[in-house]
Amino acid sequence: MLPELERFASSLEMDYELYPYDVAGSLAHARGLAAAHLLSKTQATAIERGLRRVKRELDEGAFKFRPTDEDIHTAIERRLTEITPAGASLHAGRSRNDQVALDLRLFCRDAAAEATVGLAALIEALASKALTHAGWLMPGYTRAACHAGAPPPGTRRTAASGRRSIPAGIRIIGRNAVGLGRAGRDNPAPAP
Repeated sequence: MLPELERFASSLEMDYELYPYDVAGSLAHARGLAAAHLLSKTQATAIERGLRRVKRELDEGAFKFRPTDEDIHTAIERRLTEITPAGASLHAGRSRNDQVALDLRLFCRDAAAEATVGLAALIEALASKALTHAGWLMPGYTRAACHAGAPPPGTRRTAASGRRSIPAGIRIIGRNAVGLGRAGRDNPAPAP
């Protein structure tokens, strides 16, 4: 492929931050293949060691990307097969769409957990400020509401409902994405 087309097709800048999830999903997939006796114990061990090395290289900034690495998934797979020939067996039983769907779900699950923590801190800060300034008069509200120390109507309630809806989203995100492209519905296998 022309170098210009390789650069155009590359999504590394967009999906680089998915690498921890791609490695975690690949580790889980390798264990599943070994449990199904599709990988030997030796192959599974070599793949696990290789994936841990790839992650360490990425964590430390020592990973060498190539112009032919069109995304983080192909870069990790390429490097793994350089480390161990067993890495070529990792793709068995998993499409690229399954792999990307799992990576995105794991990423979203972590992002939602972070948002929940941030939202809890926001609710606490609003409540603290409301108590600190409970005696201040606020235009547009009755004196009774202002003196009761209530935050502006809906502020705390809206934030609290967001705090409840994020865990519901995490449960949906946590459903296993494997096989979604083929069957059009979730696979009953547990997510990693």
